[in-house]
Amino acid sequence: MSLLATLLLSGCAHGTVAPAFTLTEARSGAPWSLADHPAPVVLVFGYTHCTDTCPLTLANLTTIARSRAKPRQPFTVAFITVDPRRDTPAVLNRFLARFASARLVGLTGTPAQIAAIENAYHVWAKVEPATATHPYRVAHGTAMIFLDRGRIAGYGDENASIAGLRRSLTKAFG
Repeated sequence: MSLLATLLLSGCAHGTVAPAFTLTEARSGAPWSLADHPAPVVLVFGYTHCTDTCPLTLANLTTIARSRAKPRQPFTVAFITVDPRRDTPAVLNRFLARFASARLVGLTGTPAQIAAIENAYHVWAKVEPATATHPYRVAHGTAMIFLDRGRIAGYGDENASIAGLRRSLTKAFG
């Protein structure tokens, strides 16, 4: 895991209670509350206009979720946007459809809601200004946070191979 991600997540000690939150689930438009999902959840913070890390992370997680050699407990991937201005439910749905997984949910909310969750989980995100040739982008931390029964069970490294990520998930979820 990168040094920055390690430092940012150091306040979220392994086994501590995961900060509660409720956001809007993109497919249904209904509230999605962490408290209503005690089974294993992998939190991924990102945005739909990300060109590399976010799509690769989601592809790796959905590959593991569909494989035979996966953790014993099925897990849900909760993709929380760090760009709620652009990542409307419709935009999130189009982006997440690329990964074809029923266990993948897209979550959005107001900028204040997203900022509060980023703060609670020590996730760094910053809007970088637009240029003459490109719209704004969002620089963000890329750590995955593994939650089980409302507690932090571990962390994932976006740079890990699928095999390495599978080992981390198995360690966290059995």
